[in-house]
Amino acid sequence: MTTFHDPRGEVATAAEPYTLSYNLTAEEGAGTTVGLLANGFPDSDNFLHAVGAALTKRLPGLQGDFTARSLGMPDAPRVQLPHPVAGTGEANLQRVAADEAAALEQLHDLGCTDGLPVVIPTAERVERMVLASAQASDMVLGVMGPALGVATVEKVAVAAVMAGCTAEHMPVVMAAVQAVLQPEFDLTEMQSTTHCTAPLIIVNGPARNECGGIASGFGALGPGHRANASIGRALRLTMINIGGARPGSSDMALLGHPGKFTYCLAEDEEHSPFTPLHVGRGFKPEDSVVTVIGAEAPHSVIYSGNADDPDDAENLLHQLAVGLANMATNNAVLTGGGAVVVLNPEHAQILSQANLTREHIVQRLWELTHFPKAQLKQYGGSFATRITGDDDYRAFNAPDDILLLMAGGSDVIQSVADALQFISYYHPLDFIRAMRGAWEKEESPAAKAALTQVLVNSKMCAMGKRPICQDTGIVNVFLTVGMDVQWQADMSVEDMINEGVRRGYTHPDNVLRGSVLTDPDGARSNTKDNTPAVIHTRIVAGDKVDIEIAAKGGGSEAKAKFAMLNPSDDVVDWVLSVVPTMGAGWCPPGLLGVGIGGTPEKAMLLAKESLMEPLDMHELQARGASNHYEEMRLELFEKVNGLGIGAQGLGGLTTVLDVKVKEYPTHAANKPVAVIPNCSATRHVHFELDGSGPAEFVPPDLSEWPDIEFELGDDVKRVNMDEITPELVQSLKSGDTLLLSGKMLTGRDAAHKKIADLLEKGEPLPVDFTNRFIYYVGPVDPVREEVVGPAGPTTATRMDKFTRMMLEETGLAGMIGKAERGPVAIEAIRDNKAVYMIAVGGAAYLVARAITKST
Repeated sequence: MTTFHDPRGEVATAAEPYTLSYNLTAEEGAGTTVGLLANGFPDSDNFLHAVGAALTKRLPGLQGDFTARSLGMPDAPRVQLPHPVAGTGEANLQRVAADEAAALEQLHDLGCTDGLPVVIPTAERVERMVLASAQASDMVLGVMGPALGVATVEKVAVAAVMAGCTAEHMPVVMAAVQAVLQPEFDLTEMQSTTHCTAPLIIVNGPARNECGGIASGFGALGPGHRANASIGRALRLTMINIGGARPGSSDMALLGHPGKFTYCLAEDEEHSPFTPLHVGRGFKPEDSVVTVIGAEAPHSVIYSGNADDPDDAENLLHQLAVGLANMATNNAVLTGGGAVVVLNPEHAQILSQANLTREHIVQRLWELTHFPKAQLKQYGGSFATRITGDDDYRAFNAPDDILLLMAGGSDVIQSVADALQFISYYHPLDFIRAMRGAWEKEESPAAKAALTQVLVNSKMCAMGKRPICQDTGIVNVFLTVGMDVQWQADMSVEDMINEGVRRGYTHPDNVLRGSVLTDPDGARSNTKDNTPAVIHTRIVAGDKVDIEIAAKGGGSEAKAKFAMLNPSDDVVDWVLSVVPTMGAGWCPPGLLGVGIGGTPEKAMLLAKESLMEPLDMHELQARGASNHYEEMRLELFEKVNGLGIGAQGLGGLTTVLDVKVKEYPTHAANKPVAVIPNCSATRHVHFELDGSGPAEFVPPDLSEWPDIEFELGDDVKRVNMDEITPELVQSLKSGDTLLLSGKMLTGRDAAHKKIADLLEKGEPLPVDFTNRFIYYVGPVDPVREEVVGPAGPTTATRMDKFTRMMLEETGLAGMIGKAERGPVAIEAIRDNKAVYMIAVGGAAYLVARAITKST
């Protein structure tokens, strides 16, 4: 173990490879100094002359020729840059700063880049980066080999700017630099070795999310992740410009590897079944820890599986050990080496299901990674002298030499998780356009107010990336798999989809409500992560995987209808007869999906599938129907809207934005017909996977939303819920718009059932309901500064059977929910002179932002 000091005065203890628990508090700010500011590679007089004018302003005491000794360094070997700077002095410096293209070429010529374009480190940019470090700019962090350059906070900040870092990346960059500066890390050896090695940065703890979102999923070591690329590159640029690592002169790697550009990832702690790397090394889970290890390029290990037991953990460990204990690897030549084993999610699951812990895995890998003496003799030379007697030669001195973490991703898993997050806060654009059209033509004040709330809520969710509705749905997946698809996975397709659902619904930045229950007619236990999904699979020709995924709310699902009509019965008549019975609990305006034909279950599936289709009623009306089913769509659209149900059941012009119809051949004696509505929280997306990586989802243009605000009308009544009296309740009239303030109680059907049980047993109630309002709501868990998560109303009819009990036995004065009440509830409300109020469904985030306290 090695103990070393954090520059902020804290002491950190870690085992090799070095880890640093770093305080991530940072400040933002901008400087006023003008001019190009480079990091002043200490072993080149030419380079230092070029940037001297700027450096002397910022580092007092640096004057003259800027030799190694003037920087407070011991004499060091001279490492000259390949080309001198054309001209020196402040005037030239300002000219270069004014022309970033010229500055970039000059930095390339000086050998100060890694060969790729860099961000020009102007004084203002560097100042902001220094402030983000929360350290003095001239603080010396250490001496960096092989050229023994003095690493200061400012020089590291310059490298971070050049690498493309943002200010929030700086704490991780600082921690990584301090780790490699520890003498025991022996950066000089790593910089100058002929072997292909580079510092690998592994980030654990809150810093993964707080410092720019360091990727741990699919392609974490590949392109497309700014934080990973920039942080790793910043360390490399410090090694070039402070440590003097130049290929062929001081960096003697015969070939190198891409990690010498950037090499950084985070551990996927949220989804790993194992103790995180930093916790296993003695830190607390809440610590932000940066681990740096000199590493070769990644070696992929393909697990072929066991035909008899594809989830054979021991077989997987043997194959991992083969990859680790290869006679041609560095471990065979140099004793005391180590390895980083990065398990992908599928392999981690196999080992976890075998009840293996992190400690078990590294112990077993250590036992399996050895070279038989006969094999060593075959190689001859120094290999044969490594051991004595009959013992095998171990690749690692101890199990602790093997670092284990989980990262990486699956196309399917990552895509499903990303898709569910995406649709939780982005309405499809065709839906927004249709809603905008409905809002523009609506004439009913009540209906227009409801549409306004839905649209304002939708835009707020798109901007804040929070759920459109508190009911984040049950996941429906329509999976189309090409027969030529070759799977590289150890999980079944259903397991991968459900893992994606689990990750999507438990994402720490946007936790979604788990609504799926096991044992539906028994214990009804919540699965907590909204698994399993309802998956429908088709096998077709081709080599791609096509996925349509939706999150379907319980309110609209509850209104699904099915009938086996006689062959001569009219479908339109039947649909028009059932839509009024749906009430407004499905949160109109939305869509109607109609399935006709097949068998009963096929008709229902057709109706559900139709809801995934684009909204195109406007186009259909413009061009006219071309077949019987398009004629049916047009007829139903006009007649359903003519029923006058309207937005949230408040009347008005628009009940449906579109009607979809799908048909399938059926038995001559039957006409199965199904209708399924989709609510105003329409959430679905379609994507295709071809093996090149996970799907990418492009955020919609916020200008597509109408520029409107929800404003209270002049006739609004303000009600303080802490001052409810029977007289106030009796003064309220149907159609009043209320603005509520004060304390309200919340609860849904499960809470009402518990209250009924307590009353039956004669036990006291948990709260006093006298002259209180109760809000039927089950909000999403809060994140960040939220008091509660999205908190829209739930369907009130589920509480109808409890209404009389609540009014007569608890003293409750009123209820707030979604949509209409049934006859039993209406009678109880009338008898007890109580009140029922509706809140707009589909405005959950808007409601949540008005809640100031929750207990």
